[in-house]
Amino acid sequence: MTYQTTEKHFKLFCNIASKWIEKFGLLDWEIKFEHSEENTDMDINIDDNTDISEGETLARTLNDVVNKWALFKLYVDWGDLKPTKEEIELVAIHEVYELLYAKLRWFARTEAVDADIVDEAIHSVIRTLENVFHRNGVK
Repeated sequence: MTYQTTEKHFKLFCNIASKWIEKFGLLDWEIKFEHSEENTDMDINIDDNTDISEGETLARTLNDVVNKWALFKLYVDWGDLKPTKEEIELVAIHEVYELLYAKLRWFARTEAVDADIVDEAIHSVIRTLENVFHRNGVK
């Protein structure tokens, strides 16, 4: 059986992602969401600042760390995986984590990166996780 996400799934995906974007303080990014019929993102011609997260095909995050924009896509076709509330939530959180680590991925793909810049980016993620999970508690 082939499962598909609905508008209800998409709204849940947007709500969960937005919640975690706010919790992680990623508010300086321009964020957009799309419920996408086709998984053709790997064919996009992108520049060195743009990242397409790889792996899962249930959803995808495209982002540009220099211009601070991100597009969260939830795909309609989920194949054999039933899009339950729990699965949608997990996928949404996964995509927010992709954004949280976007700068580190971009650094890894950049030819010459100063170690201090990478260290600062790592500590930025660590501070974010500390603030969310240890200072404020998870709600």
